[in-house]
Amino acid sequence: MIGTLTDSGPLYAMVDRDDAYHGAAIRGLELIVLPMLTTWPCITATAHFLGKRIGHAGQRALAEMVRRGDLLVLESDRHPIGIVTDLMGRHADAPMDLADASIVAAAVALSKFEVFTFDAHFRSYLGPRNRHFRLIPG
Repeated sequence: MIGTLTDSGPLYAMVDRDDAYHGAAIRGLELIVLPMLTTWPCITATAHFLGKRIGHAGQRALAEMVRRGDLLVLESDRHPIGIVTDLMGRHADAPMDLADASIVAAAVALSKFEVFTFDAHFRSYLGPRNRHFRLIPG
């Protein structure tokens, strides 16, 4: 599957122009292979925070990214809940939340080593073949 796994941080920052990471999110788009790939837990987290900060317009902007095909939401078979909860348990000290665990599970399922994220704790997670992720923007 073509595309780059994308965490909720860059998704949020792309929409919220006042976010400290907005510029980094836009620049990050130049470094990744499109479309952005994400999971339903990441979409839910992003929509929640956009709704609180920007309101309906922020959530609509996120949905528009999906409608245009810039952002592809992976089906749950790419991040099965059993694997996600096992990952959360193994990384409880990190802590690894539901959204992060779904990205790691999807990375393993898709054999993807790159994640578009601003969260440094992804450096401690292992992806496919127990290799560390390459974080973008890095």
